[in-house]
Amino acid sequence: MDSWNEFRKGHSGRGLSASEISELWKRYKEGDYNPDDGSPEVDESDDEDLTAAVEAASEESDEEQESPVAYESSTESGFGEWLRAWVLTENSQLSHLLPSIPWLRQPGVNLALVLAGAFAFLLLLFNLFIGLANGCQVDLSAGCTVDWATLVSNKFLQQSVADSSPAPGEPDWFGSVMIFLSASLLWATMPADDS
Repeated sequence: MDSWNEFRKGHSGRGLSASEISELWKRYKEGDYNPDDGSPEVDESDDEDLTAAVEAASEESDEEQESPVAYESSTESGFGEWLRAWVLTENSQLSHLLPSIPWLRQPGVNLALVLAGAFAFLLLLFNLFIGLANGCQVDLSAGCTVDWATLVSNKFLQQSVADSSPAPGEPDWFGSVMIFLSASLLWATMPADDS
C-alpha cells in the first residue's frame, strides 16, 4: 500500500474512526505498523477507555430501566394499594373460617361481599342517625328511624303498631344485630394473616 487512499480503503471496514486510521497511517509510514498482519495494534489504554465507556453505558441503561419500576411502586403505595388488596383478596378471613367453600377464594365473590356488607352497614347507620322513613312527626319532611323489630313483627303478625320514631333514634335489638352482622361481614372479607 503506497498511497493514503489504498490504506484508508483497506482499513475502512474494521470499525475504526478517521482519526484512528490517520494514526495508523503515521505509524505505517514510520514502520511501526504492518497492515498485512490483519489486525491493527491497539493501545491498551484505548481498550481500557472503551471498556470503561461500555460499563458506564450499561449502568446508565440499568438505572433507566429501574426508574419506571420505582415510580410505579410509589404510585401504588398507600390507601389505594391497601384497598385493592382487601377488596380483591383470595385469602379472606371468611375463606379461612369456611375452608370447605372454595368459591370464597374468588376475588369477585369477595368484592360482592364487601359491597353488600358496606351497603348494609351504611344504610343501617343512615337509618339510625337520619332516618329512612317519613311522616312520623308533625314535620312530614323530617326523617324517622325505622324500628326493624316492630316492622318485622307487623309484617308477620299483620299488626299496625307504629314502626318508626323521630331520627336520630335509638337502635332496637334487631337493628343492632343487623349493624353487628354487616360490620362482621366487612371484617370477614379482609385479608387473613397466614402466620
